[in-house]
Amino acid sequence: MNDAASGSEHLFVVRLRSESIDDGERWRGYVEHVSSGRRLYFADFATLKDFLTLRAGKRRASPPET
Repeated sequence: MNDAASGSEHLFVVRLRSESIDDGERWRGYVEHVSSGRRLYFADFATLKDFLTLRAGKRRASPPET
């Protein structure tokens, strides 16, 4: 059985931008889960990872979504 048939395939759109700050740079952006339309704006990669994990059905806690 392939991933799509087993329901374990997900499609995400991630948009990133770099911002200059006093001590270097930081990354910000948003991620959208295509099939549900859920979008999350993030300012750190841990939040991005949590959203991807949640939408893929492998986590219990929910980050704030818009």
